[in-house]
Amino acid sequence: MIKKKSGFTLLELMTAVIIASIGMLGASFILTNSFKALRDSRDVKSMQENLSLLSYAIKSIIEEAEDFLIDEEDNSRITLYNDEWDNDEKELFVEDKNLKLLDGSDNVKVIETIENLESVSFHETGLKKTVKVIIAFSKKGVPEIRNEFFVHLRN
Repeated sequence: MIKKKSGFTLLELMTAVIIASIGMLGASFILTNSFKALRDSRDVKSMQENLSLLSYAIKSIIEEAEDFLIDEEDNSRITLYNDEWDNDEKELFVEDKNLKLLDGSDNVKVIETIENLESVSFHETGLKKTVKVIIAFSKKGVPEIRNEFFVHLRN
C-alpha cells in the first residue's frame, strides 16, 4: 500500500512567497505615492491659504493710502502716503519671510510671517491711484503659486 503524501512541495511554497512579495512591493509603491500626493496637496493648500491672507493684508493696507511711491531699485518696497496718519507715510515691504510695515517714526510692525514666500512686487499700472501686486510662493516638489491683483487707493 502506497501512502499518499499531503501538504505542499518546496517549489509550490517558494512560488507562493515570490508572488506574495511582488504583490506587497506593488502595494507599498502605491501607498508611498499616495502619501506623497497627500503631503503635496496639503502643502499646496497651505500655500494657497497663506497667499490669500497675504493678499488681503496687503490690499487692506494699500487701500487706506492717498498716494504711493514704488522704489525704482527694489519693487518689493512701496511707500504709502496719507495726511490722516500720524506720520503721513508708511513703508510696506517683505523681509526674511515677514510682511513688515514701517511707519514714519521708524517703528517696524510685522504684519504676517509667511512660509515658502518667494517674492512680492509692486508695479505702477498707468491708472491713477492703482497698484499691481504680484505674489509668488514656491516649495520644492510643488508647482509655484502666483497671485496678481490690482489695488485701487480709496482715498
